[in-house]
Amino acid sequence: MPSKPVAVKTEAQQAVLALRRLRQQKIKFRTMQMNSLQGLLTEYENTAR
Repeated sequence: MPSKPVAVKTEAQQAVLALRRLRQQKIKFRTMQMNSLQGLLTEYENTAR
């Protein structure tokens, strides 16, 4: 199966994509932490909101 040609990205485009990826990872990690904390607080009958 032949591979599809991929457009070459400039250094600036790669930098923007890298920053977006980092931002999404940060948001995902922060959400994981908040959900974990909320779960722990729920075990002790507290709510975090």
